[in-house]
Amino acid sequence: MFDINNFEDEAVWDLICDGQTKGVFQLESSLGKHWAKQVRPRSIKELAALISLIRPDVSRLKTPMVKV
Repeated sequence: MFDINNFEDEAVWDLICDGQTKGVFQLESSLGKHWAKQVRPRSIKELAALISLIRPDVSRLKTPMVKV
């Protein structure tokens, strides 16, 4: 069992990095799952950065903002 309120719980980060994000706002889309698997966030700061880059308005930009 994992504790969703514990930001240090490796099991939670493993689920996000494996794309198992059904029901997780901003990450449940195919775009969110794809980038979660690619970026593999391991902290709340990395997760916030990922979500800020895949938001609908940002994803429409023609110029890439980050090189992965």
